[in-house]
Amino acid sequence: GPRDFTAVFCYCDYFAMSVYAEIYQAGLRIPEDISVMGYDNIHLSGAMWPLLSTVNIDHEELGEIAARELLELIYTPYADIPMRRQIVLRPNLVLRASTAPPPADK
Repeated sequence: GPRDFTAVFCYCDYFAMSVYAEIYQAGLRIPEDISVMGYDNIHLSGAMWPLLSTVNIDHEELGEIAARELLELIYTPYADIPMRRQIVLRPNLVLRASTAPPPADK
C-alpha cells in the first residue's frame, strides 16, 4: 500500500546513513520515492550517494559561544547571572541530491 510519508528528517547525518540502508533494503529509491535530510553536515554527508541534503551549523561559533558562556558563569557573581538566556544560532540548509518534491499520487 501507499506510504504515509515521503521524507525522513534525521537528527544527525550518521543516522541518515542507516536510513539510506533501510530505504535501499526496502527496494525504494532516494529521492524519487523518499527524500532524506540530515543534520550536522559532517564530511561524509558529501560522500554518500546520493549526496545527503543536510543542515549545517557553525561548530566554531557554537564552541566560542559555549566557552564565553562558561567563562561568564565562572567569573560573574551568582546574583548577577540571568536565570534564563536564549542564544539563537542561524543554521543554513545544504541542499544536495537526497531531497526532491514529493512523488505525485498515482
